[in-house]
Amino acid sequence: VRSSLDVDQSVAPVDWCSPGSAAARRAVDRFCQSRLTLFGEKRNDPNSPALSDLSPYLHFGQLSAQRMALLVKAFGKGSNVAAVDAFLEESIVRRELADNYCFYQPRYDSLDGAAGWARESLQLHAADKREHVYTMEQLEAAKSHEDIWNAAQRQMVATGKMHGFMRMYWAKKILEW
Repeated sequence: VRSSLDVDQSVAPVDWCSPGSAAARRAVDRFCQSRLTLFGEKRNDPNSPALSDLSPYLHFGQLSAQRMALLVKAFGKGSNVAAVDAFLEESIVRRELADNYCFYQPRYDSLDGAAGWARESLQLHAADKREHVYTMEQLEAAKSHEDIWNAAQRQMVATGKMHGFMRMYWAKKILEW
């Protein structure tokens, strides 16, 4: 089946995530048992194994956000309240805000859909001299002057994922350059 798809065949399947709803449930259990307590304090530390790794299961419909939330709440009942609250805020509230934005903003997938102040700021600085200018090929190959950005890019290429805090940094640097 894979060979018949119109995809880059040189990209290997990910090895950190198994597909299916049973694997999704095991991933929720692993998160609750070993990383939920870290999530509240360490979720923004790329060196800490505090994230859930549940995004692919949610994205591909192998885990519902409601099921995930109920399992995490049940596991954290009476303890880890701050971590559970932080996790639910990031995984449910922000997800719903993003879904709502895409539903109500017909241009959600272009700069035209950005807030007016954001478009104005980008326009105001469009002609600014850039100390570093990169080609798409250089960025894809993690050939910038920033070691941290390059590491995040290499992680994305090698594993198909990037730590959430690093994604924000990664995107901001592209805007800066």
